Amino acid sequence: MPGVTELHEAGVRFQVSRSENLFDIKFDKMKGILEIPSFIFSAETEVTIRNSLAFEQCYYSENYINDYVILMNRLVETRKDIELLVKEGIVENRFNNTRGSDFLNKLADGAILDQDNFYFASLSEELNTYSKTRWHKWKSVKGN
Repeated sequence: MPGVTELHEAGVRFQVSRSENLFDIKFDKMKGILEIPSFIFSAETEVTIRNSLAFEQCYYSENYINDYVILMNRLVETRKDIELLVKEGIVENRFNNTRGSDFLNKLADGAILDQDNFYFASLSEELNTYSKTRWHKWKSVKGN
């Protein structure tokens, strides 16, 4: 799946979701809007997610936190991706931008992708399809 910057270049717009549920990430492919609940990147968040991820992997068959970490790691590949999410108000980054992308990459080291049971599979597929459509990229460049 493409990162935030690549999705933006393909015409995807980003919006803060009103949902307080981190897993409530939605893509409106008709409008090209990806809604993501707000999130804080901080040392405290890192510890909480690491502990929750380990607990979930040990005691639950459904791995929502694991899948969230994988999705966010795919979306945030570079410093530019973090900058765009901060600009849109989706992420509050209490690290510097490089440290913010490293934060997600390191969290994902402990995550395991189960392609047969990935919670965000349909979202990933929709974003892939949308970003590969030339019309959306052209429309984005033209500013329409």
